[in-house]
Amino acid sequence: MSENFSHHVRRESHLKNPDPHYDFLCGSRHCASEKKSWSQRITERVGLVLCGEGKGMVRFENRDVDVLPSDLLLLKPGVPHSFHPGEGWSFQWFHFPVRPHITEALSWPEVIRGVGKVHLEPEEFRRAKSALEEALFLDLRRPRNWCDLALILVESVLIRGYNQNISESAGIGRMVLRAQQMLTESNDSVDEIAERCGVSRAGLYQKFKDAVGVSPRQYREDTRLRRAVQLLALPEYSISEIAQQVGMPDAYYFSTRFRRAFGQPPREFRKKILER
Repeated sequence: MSENFSHHVRRESHLKNPDPHYDFLCGSRHCASEKKSWSQRITERVGLVLCGEGKGMVRFENRDVDVLPSDLLLLKPGVPHSFHPGEGWSFQWFHFPVRPHITEALSWPEVIRGVGKVHLEPEEFRRAKSALEEALFLDLRRPRNWCDLALILVESVLIRGYNQNISESAGIGRMVLRAQQMLTESNDSVDEIAERCGVSRAGLYQKFKDAVGVSPRQYREDTRLRRAVQLLALPEYSISEIAQQVGMPDAYYFSTRFRRAFGQPPREFRKKILER
């Protein structure tokens, strides 16, 4: 059921935690053939809405915004919106207290008054959906420290949306974001990645370097070496095993590139980490 935003109307929680500092409300909704609109009932707290299937619309006064699958909405407090479902609209919703460390992540550009919106990339959507489903489950079961865990999960999704907004406003387009993901998660060549992004190798190089500041090849190497630093803190892995894991199977080449990036070979770097 959790895999596909259930085609049944799922429980909506409106029970408040007795501690007002952790006033956390959440639920999910599926509008099978529902056409009736409704008004937002909770306006005093920040809200987050993730659309899974179908489409709907959010309106304030005479302005509205369409909501499509993979859209993440930030509802800012103090603005009453109305919701207008299309057939099959499924979404998860959350209202939660704002803790000081995430205040900056609330700075989304507004598409209509009180609504920020970002369309999540497929992998970002998958991770956001998984985190929010776990938060819903925690609210349902309410084990020890459930609200702290649920808040962390919801905050992680809020920050994902904020980061994507920042990337897009800084000129890092979806093609560059997709290339970053493939450079990090696959062993495809730069030529293959450029083809999958629908551009030439030269076009990818120029757009990527303009947006990120380094070439695609350098970005991949930097990412692999940062991962190697994490693995060097785990003594159970040999240097050659770490080289394999980060996608640089030639241990000599790996050590050479590591020394160039960090000023010392991986073995010495590990020794200093473990001596701390």
